[in-house]
Amino acid sequence: MTQIWLWQPSNHPPEGPIREDQYKCACGLTAKFGFTVFTIFDIVLLVFSIIGLFIVPFLLAFQFPLAIGMIVLAVMSIKTLRPFFMQIYGIIYIIEMVYLFIALAAMFFLFVLTGFLLLFVKVQTSEERTNKNITVITSFVVAILSVLTAILALWRCKVSWEFYKYVRDRQLAIEKQPSNIGFNQVA
Repeated sequence: MTQIWLWQPSNHPPEGPIREDQYKCACGLTAKFGFTVFTIFDIVLLVFSIIGLFIVPFLLAFQFPLAIGMIVLAVMSIKTLRPFFMQIYGIIYIIEMVYLFIALAAMFFLFVLTGFLLLFVKVQTSEERTNKNITVITSFVVAILSVLTAILALWRCKVSWEFYKYVRDRQLAIEKQPSNIGFNQVA
């Protein structure tokens, strides 16, 4: 039998039946659906990364074991609805998010600073002015993209947390039931 918990939470499930539609992501869909969409998105990105690896060898090779492991944990969480997989996923995901936000903050400030400082550079020729303008615009576009990436990452955090709460509360409700009630009583 598969392990149920990595650690047993101390909180109690809400009263009444635990239903999937009680746990929503920010867009109004169920957290399970949102988590599944993000997992499919991860699979697509992994496929494109593998294709990119053939174009630029060894560029992202160190990320493949982690990406594959995260996808396996996500799929196991969705299929089994066991908190064990979601708890491991959550620990690794928090570490990934810390690194992501550090990288995004560094990119944002670096490109904003570059773009801002280039605004004050004196240029002599029209070619230099064109290059400067392209660099300034590119710097601000990268800064905006890093902010949008951070917003998407925060949304994904919310969806993952809601899905974990659903899986956790569902399992707590199952464990709270008397042993003579069947497994399918909790929706």
